[in-house]
Amino acid sequence: MASSKERSDAHMKKKIKKMRLFPLTTLFLAAALTGCGSAEPAVPDSGLIQSIGTDVEPSMATSLDDASTASDISNAGDANDTGDTEPLPAVYAKNLLSLSDTATGNGISYSILDVQRTKEFGDRALENLMDLSHGGTDGQGNLLGDEEYLFLMIQFTNTTDQAVEILRNQGGLREIDSEGRVLHCNSEAVYCDRKWEDGTPGEIFHWVLAPNESVTSEIGWLVQGRDEASRELLGLGDSRDWSLYYEVEASEDSSENYYIDLKLEVE
Repeated sequence: MASSKERSDAHMKKKIKKMRLFPLTTLFLAAALTGCGSAEPAVPDSGLIQSIGTDVEPSMATSLDDASTASDISNAGDANDTGDTEPLPAVYAKNLLSLSDTATGNGISYSILDVQRTKEFGDRALENLMDLSHGGTDGQGNLLGDEEYLFLMIQFTNTTDQAVEILRNQGGLREIDSEGRVLHCNSEAVYCDRKWEDGTPGEIFHWVLAPNESVTSEIGWLVQGRDEASRELLGLGDSRDWSLYYEVEASEDSSENYYIDLKLEVE
């Protein structure tokens, strides 16, 4: 029969053995967790992304083909002052809408009723034009340089149960290529057919809509042209085709946007 001292020594040896095993087990567990943390993030199945009224394929890219190309294009835009050529996050095909579609964002629906790209101002209200052109205009507002007007007839509808003040020039113009890559369009809103009279002179694009109320307005943008260096870097005229889109913010709480195809090629 073992003495009390022998039993105490045996118990101590078992305890030491357990203490040695515990750090080793912890080390293996930490290594396993580290391996899990370094795994590649899951990429959504592009086959689940449906194209709506467009031939553009879904793209996971967030820039142009490679970093050097993106850098070259960005630098060219700065050097030649031909517009913002910094690549924006790529767009999924599900966010591209046809001209006949309606986009709804922040409780306001946007429907494009008419599109006109022209150098002539036409019979529009000249007093509502802000002449910001580089090449100047004649006495009738017609453009003399290489810029163009883009006039959009847009129906804005308040889909909420509260009055909402909107900016009718809030939607921007974007250039999107056949692979879903997005660029700013060098443009600025310079015209509206009806000014908002209840605010300051700087609030002419504002409008207040009652619940379920609509207003139809023609908004005009001045679109700058691109020089040959910028056109070559963007691949304009080659296999890479860029088209003009009207952008609608989906929600203030997300970075998601919708893009309505204006059926106009970037020239």
